[in-house]
Amino acid sequence: WKEVIIMSITMKDVFITWNNSLTSANTMKKYNLSVKLYFQMVLGKEPYDISESDLKNLSYGDTVNKFVAPLRNKGVKDSTIKSHLI
Repeated sequence: WKEVIIMSITMKDVFITWNNSLTSANTMKKYNLSVKLYFQMVLGKEPYDISESDLKNLSYGDTVNKFVAPLRNKGVKDSTIKSHLI
């Protein structure tokens, strides 16, 4: 008989782990800005507040209609938008 331990990991844990994996302070700052901007615009949430369901229900259309188009309408260059998406 083996005891199985199930650990619950939150999106906050995932976000912090990802953030800590970045080696450059400049990269960390830029990536954090992009990730936060994306989730605020597309889901209206902070990255650590999103759920598995939120991620599963994301669509290409959400990204285009809620992120890319509004940034273009504000005059943000396509190269900057692409950098955020990467």
